[in-house]
Amino acid sequence: LENSMFVSELESLILSKVKQQYRCESCNYLPFYDKDQLGEKCLHTQIIGGSSSGKSYVTSKIIEANFSEGSDIFVFSPTATKDKAWTELKKTLGKKVRLINSNNISVQIPLEELSPGCVLVVDDIDSTSEPAKSYISLLQRRCLFEGRHYTNSKGQGCIVFGIYHDSFAVGSNTSIKSACIESSRVVLF
Repeated sequence: LENSMFVSELESLILSKVKQQYRCESCNYLPFYDKDQLGEKCLHTQIIGGSSSGKSYVTSKIIEANFSEGSDIFVFSPTATKDKAWTELKKTLGKKVRLINSNNISVQIPLEELSPGCVLVVDDIDSTSEPAKSYISLLQRRCLFEGRHYTNSKGQGCIVFGIYHDSFAVGSNTSIKSACIESSRVVLF
């Protein structure tokens, strides 16, 4: 019992130090997306975590690092025009970033309304009210299933970043279930 308690305390101490004290300022842990594979492979990504954990911020940094050239970026979020992560991304990348308040959507959006080879971000769909939630979910599902074939002149397909608080809330939102099936990358907080 003593040995078990000692090991448990040691594990807690090490994890605590790693979580709270260790910082590597020179490290870059952002994932790389090979744009040449976007027309061939599904590189859709789910970002999952609690409120204010940095999901939108990290997503914006991933997009800035990987999609700063060429791709149009569509961000659907109830706070798209207020969230510092998205407003800073727009400031950095300019007109190619379109910030759309998801609660203002009042009609279906066909995939063809998006630019071929674009980046689609659906941030916190569960906080979006109906009917906008259904319209955006439908667009997200279509882009998840067909987006890699909706290519630009360079052969690059669309990529979807879905940002969620609860990836298992599939009962009321089929876009989350689609994202679970189609995403090849998951970032957990």
